[in-house]
Amino acid sequence: MSNEDKRDEKKMTELNEVGDLGRPRPGSGGRPPSGGGDQPLPPEAHGRIAAQLREVYGQMLAEPLPDRFAQLLDQLASAERARPSKPEQQS
Repeated sequence: MSNEDKRDEKKMTELNEVGDLGRPRPGSGGRPPSGGGDQPLPPEAHGRIAAQLREVYGQMLAEPLPDRFAQLLDQLASAERARPSKPEQQS
């Protein structure tokens, strides 16, 4: 297993320990958020979530567009160019 795979596995484990809205999943060993179940997440949790989302989406954006997607986008653009334009309606 590569270092990147190990890092990804560790992140997934960390993410799986926390359920929806910061509530721990049953049996995960995670601790509940302070103040009860319906309290807003603390600012540090927002920062951590934002950083993880930026990392994941940044990695996705850095990946090349699959050839098939590029072909489909080209076909769509060609079809839109070939479609006659609608005359503007006057009020």
